[in-house]
Amino acid sequence: MEKAAGHSSIPSDSSRKLTKLYILALSAVALLTLLGQILIQRAVSNQTEDSYVVNMSGRQRMLSQKICKLCLSIERSPDSLFRIESAQKLRAALDTWDKFHHGLRLGDTSVNLPVNTNHQVELLFEEADYYFKEIYTNANIISSVIENQHWNSRLILGNIETILLNESSYLNLMDSIVKEFEKEARLKVLFLKKIELVLFVITILVLLLEGFFIFKPAAQKISEVIANLIDKEAQLRNLNNQLEIKIGERTNELFEKNQELEMKNKQLDKINKDLDNFVYTASHDLKAPIKNIEALFHLLKGQVPETQSKANEITEMMDESIVRFKDVLSELGNIGKAQGDIETGTEKVVFKEVVEEIKLSIKDQVQSSGAVITEDFKAAPEISFSLKNLRSILFNLLSNAIKYKTPERPPVIHISTKMIKDYIILKVSDNGMGIKENEISEIFNMYKRLHNHVEGSGVGMYIVKRIMDNNGGKIEVESKVGVGSTFKVYFKC
Repeated sequence: MEKAAGHSSIPSDSSRKLTKLYILALSAVALLTLLGQILIQRAVSNQTEDSYVVNMSGRQRMLSQKICKLCLSIERSPDSLFRIESAQKLRAALDTWDKFHHGLRLGDTSVNLPVNTNHQVELLFEEADYYFKEIYTNANIISSVIENQHWNSRLILGNIETILLNESSYLNLMDSIVKEFEKEARLKVLFLKKIELVLFVITILVLLLEGFFIFKPAAQKISEVIANLIDKEAQLRNLNNQLEIKIGERTNELFEKNQELEMKNKQLDKINKDLDNFVYTASHDLKAPIKNIEALFHLLKGQVPETQSKANEITEMMDESIVRFKDVLSELGNIGKAQGDIETGTEKVVFKEVVEEIKLSIKDQVQSSGAVITEDFKAAPEISFSLKNLRSILFNLLSNAIKYKTPERPPVIHISTKMIKDYIILKVSDNGMGIKENEISEIFNMYKRLHNHVEGSGVGMYIVKRIMDNNGGKIEVESKVGVGSTFKVYFKC
């Protein structure tokens, strides 16, 4: 074995050198490939941007022709209603024409137009600007003259003549601008092709060098290794025979130990089942002593004279502790149910019916708070979902909207639905206290309560999120302190 281990297949220095060269070559190829992809993506983006600019430039020509046609139709039409409609269209066309004229020249992010960097285009725009202003000013005058009750086509003849006189010059200049934009786009494409060709040549050279300096030496070393392996094969056969004997012995030992482990696992399973039964029995049996303590406490409280204020204070504190203990036991039951018994069966459920049922169950809260609840389920009146789970979601959202109201105003709650792609969205908005931005994510944590002056266990929103997670949905919150909150529940269709 020592002899076999003493043979060296590939010298460590050569191996490290080949490895470094190989990693360097792969890194170079990867870098060139990444650079090529970046250039391609940038070129695609630039071509999209350039084609958009060219299209918008051509569109300016069509808009100027449209403006001329509208002005002529206003002058020639005897119908006052038609003139008014044409004037409205003319104003809209002038606004668009003006916006894109300045956007093409100076850039406008609202319409995705970049700042022009072409000096020749800038010179053409400076020349075209005179004709643009002449057409724009006179067309704007025509759109305003239409409001004159004493209409006469002679009122706008001079304006139309000015527009027609400047139209051809403007169109010719816009043709030159479009051609200049197209020329600039073509130059970018040609430059990109040159860069891609250079990267391609460099990549081929790297691959050739990799083959000559890496793969060829590696092939020679591999031939030497194969010769050494053939010599060692006989030695390995002998070693394998010895190992088989030892493996057989170890296998017998492992079999005996596995049997021993199986017995211990069975014992552990029995112990775990006994512990589960103990935990269940203990949690169940706690309820009876608590009820007895509560009954004895109320009996004792009745025996304390009302004049003993200190005793009354102590009994009230004890009463609060007992109530809190009962609440904790109830919350533990709810949490256990949320962890392991969330209903997954689905059926057709009508949103309005569920909301009406919940409004009836919280009728006292609605009346005492003066809450106003409105609904709009036209976009998605029903859903295929668990009725029990939907009722739990809506109950928690509505009751929280009332509980966390602001003292300055009665709660106003709006419930609505809509559909987007693969989701039905249930939205519940209120005008309550609101939630701080850094605390929004905490409301879904178990036992997390942001307002201690309001009764609650801190479990409701945790259960709502659990339901949505288990059904492939999600819940989002938008809130502003002092303004209100909006909960969006996304149901997977």
